[in-house]
Amino acid sequence: MAYHEDVNLSKIFTSIEWIFTGATTDSSKWISIPYSIGIGIGIIVFYNQFGSKKLTDDPTPIEIEMTKYDTDIDNCLVDTSNRSPMKGNRNDVK
Repeated sequence: MAYHEDVNLSKIFTSIEWIFTGATTDSSKWISIPYSIGIGIGIIVFYNQFGSKKLTDDPTPIEIEMTKYDTDIDNCLVDTSNRSPMKGNRNDVK
């Protein structure tokens, strides 16, 4: 919604209506309704999911990012386990 306010979408719809019809009205439903349907379809296609059903077997963008995150965590744990303890650490005092 913030994007629509930032770009002043209602003014854009009015301009598009004027370009195609030569007239303007306060509500451009003939363009805003298909736009809204297109946004919904675009989200479903991008996230590859409709409700709890996946449309294809391809991984979703969220699954890809979670896999990258898990890999980064594993690499970080391996890297930090290979470090030598810092000298002067209070836990090293006997």
